[in-house]
Formats: sequence, C-alpha cells, structure tokens
Amino acid sequence: MRLTQGRVVKNFSYLAASNVVGQMLTLWGFVRIARILGPDSFGHFVFAQTVSLYFLYLADFGLQTRGTREVAHCAQNNSEIGQLVGRITLLRIVTALVAFLILLITTVFIPKSDDVHRTILIFGLSVFPSAILLEWVFQGMEQMKPVAIGRVLRGCLFAGLVFFFVESEDDLDNAALYYVLGILGSSFLLLTWYLKTSPPWGGLHGITFRGLRETFLSAFPFAIGAFITQVNYNFGTFTLGLFLSDRQVGLFSASYKIILFMWAFVVVAASNAILPLFVRMHSGDIEKDGVTARKIAEYFLFLGIAIGIGGAALGDRLIQFLYPAAYGESLIVLQTGIWIVTIVMLRVVFENALIARGDEGAYSKGFLIAGALTLGGNLALVKVFSILCPIIVSLVAESFLLLFFLFRTKLVSFSSLLKMSIKPAFAGIIMSLAIVPLSFHVLLLIPIGALVYGTLLLLFRCISIKELLHIIQSFTN
Repeated sequence: MRLTQGRVVKNFSYLAASNVVGQMLTLWGFVRIARILGPDSFGHFVFAQTVSLYFLYLADFGLQTRGTREVAHCAQNNSEIGQLVGRITLLRIVTALVAFLILLITTVFIPKSDDVHRTILIFGLSVFPSAILLEWVFQGMEQMKPVAIGRVLRGCLFAGLVFFFVESEDDLDNAALYYVLGILGSSFLLLTWYLKTSPPWGGLHGITFRGLRETFLSAFPFAIGAFITQVNYNFGTFTLGLFLSDRQVGLFSASYKIILFMWAFVVVAASNAILPLFVRMHSGDIEKDGVTARKIAEYFLFLGIAIGIGGAALGDRLIQFLYPAAYGESLIVLQTGIWIVTIVMLRVVFENALIARGDEGAYSKGFLIAGALTLGGNLALVKVFSILCPIIVSLVAESFLLLFFLFRTKLVSFSSLLKMSIKPAFAGIIMSLAIVPLSFHVLLLIPIGALVYGTLLLLFRCISIKELLHIIQSFTN
C-alpha cells in the first residue's frame, strides 16, 4: 500500500504541478482576452471555443482512454507498444478529419453571425494537432515528466502569443489561432520525445482493417464517457449562448474559467495519475481493491474539500484580482460552481476503478444518464436560473455520477465516504474563518489557508506525520 501511495503521489505531483503552470498560463491568457474584449466579445470567443470542444472530443472518440489502459497492460505484460501507438494514432487522424467535416456542416446551422462561425472553425482546427498528441502513451507507461513539460509548453505558447499580439477586438480570431498553436507545439514536442526515447513506432506495419475496426469499436464506451463529460463541462455555456446574450455568456465564463482551471489542475491530474495504477493493481478482490480505492479517495477528499471551502471563501477576492469591475456579477457562479470540482475529485476515483476492471457497460450507462440530466436540465431551466443554471445542473449530474460509480464498484460504502468527510470539512470551515478576516492579497491567503488546513488535518488525525513525510518524500524523489 505504501508503494501504491508513493506512485500515485509522484505521478499526481508531476501532473498537478504541470497543470498549475500550464493552466495558470492558459487562464491568464483568457483573463487578458476578457479584459481586452469586454463581456460581450468575450462571450463570443468562449461560445466559439465551447462549440469546437465537442468536435475535439468526437475526434478523440475515447481512443486516448482506451490507449492508456492498453499501454498499461502492454507495459505490465512486456508487450509491444509501438504497433498500438501506430494503430491508435492512425485512427485518431481519420476521426479528426471526419469530426472537422461534421463541424463544417454543423456550423452553418448554428444561429450566430458569420464572425462567430469563423471563430468556431478556427478553434476547430485543434482536432488535427490533438490527433497526434501522445500524452496517453506516456500516461500509460507512467512517464509523467514529458506530459508535464508538454502541458507547460502549451500554456506558454498560448499565453505568450496572446500577450504580445492581442491588443483589441480585431485580434479575436488570432487569439483562437494561438490556442490551436499551443496544442500544436505540445503535440510536436511529445511526438519527438516518443520517437527518441520510447518503444519504436509501429508505423503501419502489421496494421489490418480488422484490427483498426476492433480498436475503434472497443473505444466506443470511452467515447460516450468522454463526450458526455464534455457535455457536462460545456453544454451550459452552449445553452447560454443560444438563449441569452453574449454578455451573460461572458459573465458566466469569467468565473467558469477559474473553475475549469481548478478542474484541470487537480481533477485531470488525478484521473491521469490513477488509471494506470488501477489497471495494474486490479485483482478482482473487492476487499483488496477497496483498500487502495479508499486511501486514494481519502487523499482526494482532503484536497477537494479544501478547494470547495477555500474557493467559496475567497471567490470575491479572486474575481476582483483577475477581472475588471464589470465581471463582478459572476461571483455567485464561482462560489457555487467550485463545489463541482470537489465532487468530481471523488468521482474520478471510482470511475477509473470501473475502467480498470473493464466494466464499460456501467461506465457508459452512468454517463448517458448524466448527459441526459445535463441536456434536459439546461434546456428546461436556463430561463429560470440564468447564468447559474449550468452550475446547478452540473452539481446534480456530477453528484449522480459519483453515487452511481460508488455503488457500482462497491469498493467504498456511502457511509464510509460521509464519515471520511466530517473531520476535513470541520478543518475547512475553521480554515475559512481564519483567513477571511485577513486583509492580505489573495495570492498570499491561498498558501496561508493551505498551511492552516494541513495543520488541522494533522491535529484531527486525518493524516499522520508518517504519511505526510512519505508524501513529501514521494514528491521529491
């Protein structure tokens, strides 16, 4: 169990650190764009990005998740990885071409101006560099360093180009292009890294139509999960764009970008770090697997509660720090929506345990129901709750997914999960009461809050000094 914790912490530390830097740079780029464009044009920009993201995930078709699992199996069984990389990359290039063609057709029917249509298509170009993005290969081999460097490079390119070349509303389409160039730079770096340091590229040798077909069909459940996850992330923004004004989309997106930053920082890092581990440690013994899942869920719960309470407590200062006064109306979105991150932190533990055991049917079923809740809820309630509607619906959909995967895996009981949350929740409340009255800058209050929270976890015996030292050692090794 000690080795398991160390591997998860080390992988998570690489990915979390890279996501902090990479996503912070990306967030800074979006914040600068929001400041320059104002709420109306920023709403146009974010709506176009949101539409394109659906086709990005359609192009992936679950092949990254499927590939990560297979690479983990190959590494464990000392099998050839090269042909798997060649086969999945070829499929991703084909699906990227199909997805972009569908995007071209679909864009015509979106009831927006030609300017918005053009921005959507520029963002849509990202399907092509994403097709050769080999993060999934390194994740499956648990080599997180190149993944981390690639994500930082992506953020650097986007933020740097925005900083030097975006000066007015006339540069809106250029900003979308810079977003695509960031992905292209990361893809080129990881492809070069793979060719130089990893198992040989399988090329097209030995690839058959039957093999491609089997790989494609086996990825279908993961495609459903990935696409509906994207629905859960962004359908609210799409709905706001259809039924409300660009200004309301801009106000919502200002806070939602902070939530997505935290999502990418911890949730994506957590999911990427634990999937290969669960694949390799899956034994079929519920009691044995449950020990691993419980400990990982406990760590993620500690972090998720800190993010939820801390984000709600410091939300007003974050908004004031990042955006002009015109974006102040979006505070309620941040203070409520930050709890989505907490829920998803736990959900990914049981979701990845389900993937590791090969229960694609339950995986697909859960996401299909959650997707239906998201679609129906946003369409039915957008006029009632306005910019808060996507947050309310996401909280309901993600809570359902967490409970569905929790009960399906049977690794941890619901009562145990509630019991695990009592002490860290109490620690989080005390932490918020301690930092809110302080008049320090928000960037200083965040580490102060983390220090207070961590100390309280030790005092409440949520974590031992021995465990803490082991975690610190895992970060530094």
